[in-house]
Amino acid sequence: MTLEPEILFDGAHLRVTVFNPGQRKLFTSFRQRVPDPSVWVEAEPVRSFTDRNYTHLHIQSRANDWYINEDTTAMEAAIADFTAPFRKSVVMGFSMGGYGALRFARCLRLTDGMYVSASSIPPFHAEFDHRYQPDAPAWKRELSLLETHGLPGLKGIYLYDPFRRRDLLHSRQLAVLQPQVAQARLNGGGHPATQVINGARNFSNLQKWLRRGGLTREAVTGLHRASRRIAPVYWRHIAEVAARHGRVEFAEAAQDQFEVLTALKDAM
Repeated sequence: MTLEPEILFDGAHLRVTVFNPGQRKLFTSFRQRVPDPSVWVEAEPVRSFTDRNYTHLHIQSRANDWYINEDTTAMEAAIADFTAPFRKSVVMGFSMGGYGALRFARCLRLTDGMYVSASSIPPFHAEFDHRYQPDAPAWKRELSLLETHGLPGLKGIYLYDPFRRRDLLHSRQLAVLQPQVAQARLNGGGHPATQVINGARNFSNLQKWLRRGGLTREAVTGLHRASRRIAPVYWRHIAEVAARHGRVEFAEAAQDQFEVLTALKDAM
């Protein structure tokens, strides 16, 4: 099945692409922070959703501005009109895209979502997180606040690695702003926190649970535990954390396990 893209919104700063329109269920994805966002990328359908009777909406920005710019309000209005007929609306967002999923949950009319290592506020506006200062947009901070622009009673699950201090602090803020969103601690998951699950080739389980229901804290953390023993990236992250805390022997053992698993993976 060939899925031709359709442009729902085409602004100077934001673009929204649609695949497989006319379905009753909606899946939304975001382009996350990239080294050079100034050029539009050719959006591609997420087939694990479009092949199962979902319309797919993809949102991208021409700057690492957390989708907060002069097009934001107009894009929200276009999306709100488009999403009105859907009976189910789900999202996956990673890092900057995770923030986008939280920020635009209202116009997307979200019924469920997976927010991976998401910011509770763009980092250049957070008191505890001043990453990406060069990306800070010359736009009103108020337009980025979940307190006023989020969806009350939002459902879903927030995935994060508590070993990443800034992500831990964002998780605490989100627990206040969006208390109905469950939180799954994926120790050693990295940023974004699904790296271990993806490294063990188990990411499709998350997509399946989001489509069918069952995306729970217990399911996700169980999948992470099952994945970490065979995912080299987990042991690399653990070695880094152990070294940072002066656990020299533990760091060396974790590094050894990383090298063994990496060699096995390369040999396959």
